[in-house]
Amino acid sequence: MTGKILAQIGVTFRRDENSATGVDRDEVEANQLGAALLMPRGLVQQEIHRHDLNLDDEKAISLLAKRFHVSAAAMSNRLANLRMLR
Repeated sequence: MTGKILAQIGVTFRRDENSATGVDRDEVEANQLGAALLMPRGLVQQEIHRHDLNLDDEKAISLLAKRFHVSAAAMSNRLANLRMLR
């Protein structure tokens, strides 16, 4: 559904073999924006404190991922980019 809405307002998707490599600046920036929208710093911090989570524990990261409806890998990347992981 989201894809249809984006297509209606003129957003196009351009995926190729380099899309997931982290070398295309536009792709990296788009991924960072998506992560910030899906997992805002303040809300992530709030959930960490609310549940007294230890981010060294994979179960804690999985719990956060479920709370934000993202993959554990996406949550781990976001936490690393926010410098919340050791």
